[in-house]
Amino acid sequence: MKKRKAVGDQPVAPAAPVPRQPVPATGEQAGPTPVEAFMPQPGAVASAGAVDEARRLKEMAHTLRNMGRYLEAMSLVMEGIRLYPEYTDLYFLFGTLNMDLGQVREAEQAFQACLTKGEAALPYATTQGVGSFLAHYNLGMIYEMTGAPERAATHYCEAARAGYAPAGVRARLLGKVCRMG
Repeated sequence: MKKRKAVGDQPVAPAAPVPRQPVPATGEQAGPTPVEAFMPQPGAVASAGAVDEARRLKEMAHTLRNMGRYLEAMSLVMEGIRLYPEYTDLYFLFGTLNMDLGQVREAEQAFQACLTKGEAALPYATTQGVGSFLAHYNLGMIYEMTGAPERAATHYCEAARAGYAPAGVRARLLGKVCRMG
């Protein structure tokens, strides 16, 4: 089996498959699935441990998405939002997954929620822009795809004003010049 190269050209062995649990006979309880075993307990507070759990949950959902396991990633993100409703990154990932699945209305609502929430507060590990310019950019993409170029340009310009250059390019392609400042 050929080894894959990771960032920095360090060889990485192929990932081992996750063993499947046997299906229990009727009436027996199965153990937790790998996703369920990972999940933090409901009602977790933003302690250092909870913040770590939220970060791992987000990373696991990203991994599932990258593997094309969108529904599993979606399930994990929905549970994460239930447990960590203040973590904007999870709403952004929810929107991204909905875009992947062609669920435009749900994606739009998720990115609107990101704008309402704003950037994730410390101590959460966050991607800069999920509560601002990246959400605006994705809303611009949604509106452009659904035939609403004026709405798209408005969101692209909001993202461009925040310094996100690709958004200004998209707005110009739609015939709109964004006023900065």
